[in-house]
Amino acid sequence: MTEEKKRLDGQKNDHAGLFKPGNPGGPGRPKRQTEAAYLETMLAAVPLDVWSKIVESAVQAALSGDDKARSWLSKYLVGEPSIKAPAPTQVIIQQLLNKDPVFDAAVNCLVDTRMSRLLYPLMHEDDDLRERIAENARLEIINMEERTATTQANNNNTTMNYNE
Repeated sequence: MTEEKKRLDGQKNDHAGLFKPGNPGGPGRPKRQTEAAYLETMLAAVPLDVWSKIVESAVQAALSGDDKARSWLSKYLVGEPSIKAPAPTQVIIQQLLNKDPVFDAAVNCLVDTRMSRLLYPLMHEDDDLRERIAENARLEIINMEERTATTQANNNNTTMNYNE
């Protein structure tokens, strides 16, 4: 006989806490529209001036020695490391051999790009056009963000005037 755990919603689980066969489970992940509505509400509740104060507070806390504030800031400013740090002995050996893996990778990337252009010129005919299109796309995204920020600021001012 297996032990059953009763959940608040009346569904039954097996002894390991897993759904029993035939149990449909929960409602699942919210729909994109719901997620978007929650995100929009959160963005409206935390305008940039409020967010700026939160960040300033985190900076002050980090300067005072708060590990969590320092970790939070570094995660957003520097990001999570994508590679594991080398062992100290490996760093010493690289220094003795006058090797720099980051510099070597950058040189190899540059050499590969130039070699590719020399060996396969037809593949690179559109490179300038691609760069111009990418730059135009970047500028358009920046313009859209500025228009959105302006619209939100105007909406916040209208709401504040209406409530007064």
